[in-house]
Amino acid sequence: MENSPNLYSALAGLPKPLVDAEKAIESERKVALSEFSGKLLSSKQLEKQMKPMHDRTRVIAKRLDSDLAILQCVEAIRAYAASHGGQLPPTLADIKDISIPKDPMCGEAFRYTRTGSTAVLASTAPAGGEKADEVHYEIVVKN
Repeated sequence: MENSPNLYSALAGLPKPLVDAEKAIESERKVALSEFSGKLLSSKQLEKQMKPMHDRTRVIAKRLDSDLAILQCVEAIRAYAASHGGQLPPTLADIKDISIPKDPMCGEAFRYTRTGSTAVLASTAPAGGEKADEVHYEIVVKN
């Protein structure tokens, strides 16, 4: 386990946010308004039609960032276990050698609970998201 490859640094080096959803939404909005506004729908009606899709796009982009951040946490936990005799950290705050990313969904620490040799790491659902948008990992260290 000590010599296992770790992806923490690779994940930490990715741009944040990974995808600029707002830029893509604005581009789509401009095209839709120039192409369809006044022809099929008023600009207000068109904006109303696009809003649910744009809101969902924002949730998906946020979830992608959360997925990457939680994977970085998993790698930090693995690094801790590798340098502490295969033991999981009692809390995420106990990992001192590297920084632990916050959950992009809420701006706070990921939820982490440890029971013996098993830990659960989870994100929260974003505003406007669903339970399915949460990320949940069960981490087991086998020595």
